[in-house]
Amino acid sequence: MWCDCALGRVDCWRLVALGGLAGVAWAALQALLNLTLFHAAAKLALGGGAARGDCVKLVQQLSELSTYAVMFGVGLVLVPHTPCFSDATACWEEVRPVTTLRPELLLVYLVQLGGYCQMLLSERVLRWTLGGTEPLKLDVIVHHAITLILLGGSLGSGPYTPIGALVTLTHDTSTIFLKLARVLQLSGATRMAVPAFGLFALSFFAARLVGFAYLALYRSYVYVRSHGPFGFSTNPLHAAQSLLVVLVVLYLLDCFWFLKIVQTILNRPKQKGH
Repeated sequence: MWCDCALGRVDCWRLVALGGLAGVAWAALQALLNLTLFHAAAKLALGGGAARGDCVKLVQQLSELSTYAVMFGVGLVLVPHTPCFSDATACWEEVRPVTTLRPELLLVYLVQLGGYCQMLLSERVLRWTLGGTEPLKLDVIVHHAITLILLGGSLGSGPYTPIGALVTLTHDTSTIFLKLARVLQLSGATRMAVPAFGLFALSFFAARLVGFAYLALYRSYVYVRSHGPFGFSTNPLHAAQSLLVVLVVLYLLDCFWFLKIVQTILNRPKQKGH
């Protein structure tokens, strides 16, 4: 069912701010989990003689794994029950000056905004409390920052939340297996880490190169093309055309990263039997 009230742009931007506040609260809860449950789990997995730095890095990866699991789980439960998942036209039916947000999509967006804010904050908190974390690489920081801008922009503008929810669902799917592979590797379970990375590669291809291409990219192309030839002078859907360009760039980046994943698999050194 629909939310009780229509949301204009001002209210939508308040929701963006609410997502940021949710991220701060989530970071506080995550810090508690990191310093207690995940720290104890890391010590148990590595044994008493493990270096402090290795233990903290494992805590960091467990923290990120749990975050992506929550974000993906919320999206998996809620997004398939919205019309935009099964009906291509529903992705764009909500484009109107005043947007009425579905509660499912609103929750997905708040969790996504909170999750990425939390990950940026949690690495800092871990470094201050335990030290020895793996500093977030520049490309990861840029990725999180751009994701927050796109999430906030699409929620703040209102109409593009269905497409945004589909993008987040298809991109979170594979990340869980990547984080799982990293956790297993740091825990010393190398034999289990290899198939986990293989699942990451398969899910990356299925969710991003196939699922994202159909659910978000192709549907956006059909919608824009149905209103005329591409071009700001020939097609009235200026914002939708700009969004389509962003989706195309994102898909090209996904293709590039998939090639890097395949290269990593092919170049993996063979382990001598143990």
